[in-house]
Amino acid sequence: MKEGFVNIHGQPINWHAQSLNKQPKRAVAASEPKAMGFRVVGYPQGFLAEAQRLANELHAAGKGKPWDEVAFLRGAKPQRISPRNYEIRGAAEVFAQLAERGGWERVRVEEVTRGDVEGARQKLAGF
Repeated sequence: MKEGFVNIHGQPINWHAQSLNKQPKRAVAASEPKAMGFRVVGYPQGFLAEAQRLANELHAAGKGKPWDEVAFLRGAKPQRISPRNYEIRGAAEVFAQLAERGGWERVRVEEVTRGDVEGARQKLAGF
């Protein structure tokens, strides 16, 4: 007699037939964005003024280019004001208003997503 396994009804289990019936697992597409909340970013108080002062000093000494705020902001990465992500955009906007009152400059609310390949490409295309 052939030894094997049986199910709860005493019927023999055919492992080969079960392996043929398995459905392949659905792969999660990396391009499907997953919303992870909103973050507040900006520049600390006096950061842009200090950068402008240093650029003007270098330009006066003949070592650098004149101050170009657009070019500077293209390369300067804004800092996260709060380490946490906010689940609701309204809460992040309220925190952004508080940060502006506290002296932060060019404060904005960004949506945080994971796996948004196309969104990342569009974000980088602006630079």
